[in-house]
Amino acid sequence: MEVKIQALFCDHVRRDAEGTFILIGVYPGIIFLEKDLGKTVNNFIQINDLPAGKHKVRLHVTFEPKNGGDLVTMAKQSTSIHGEDDMDQIAVVLTPMGLELGMEEEGKIRLFIGIDDDDEIEVASLVVKLFEHDPEEGQPETRD
Repeated sequence: MEVKIQALFCDHVRRDAEGTFILIGVYPGIIFLEKDLGKTVNNFIQINDLPAGKHKVRLHVTFEPKNGGDLVTMAKQSTSIHGEDDMDQIAVVLTPMGLELGMEEEGKIRLFIGIDDDDEIEVASLVVKLFEHDPEEGQPETRD
């Protein structure tokens, strides 16, 4: 059976007393940021149908500027997970926190995941659009 991975970007991930997750401020593939103003986002990652046993999961987040330029690595980390040996498959939820965004240009953020020796695959992305606040009008102005 093939491993299934679902991931998204959001403002906060909380876990309640019953073990369920509450996702706050889920981004539908695009984020609008005020230019040069910092913001922090988080990820919710669910991995299903992973064979039982010990696994190494690698996370890699990049930013690709819209108008070309160098690809930037924003985060890179790995973690070990272990499923009970008496189970055929395991499901895992990862909630990496605190991806700092303070963008000077528009582009795309991509989240890649690799499990064990498999190549990393893209599991989520977020288009970054910038705007500048115009105090004269009182409303944000989007950039083209």
